[in-house]
Amino acid sequence: MVYNVVRSADWNAGDAHAAALRAIFGVGGFICTNGGAGSTIVKNYGFLALPNGACGSTIHI
Repeated sequence: MVYNVVRSADWNAGDAHAAALRAIFGVGGFICTNGGAGSTIVKNYGFLALPNGACGSTIHI
């Protein structure tokens, strides 16, 4: 499993940095929605892609 760890302060900052993080890792980001390209990239590194609905979700611990 691959975890993308991002500080809450960075994710929720409301600035260009936060927008860039969401554009890559968020539910509507590149890895989750790029017409399958994100899944291909993840699979090329030997990992399985998450099913729809799970990709880009956030967990706070």
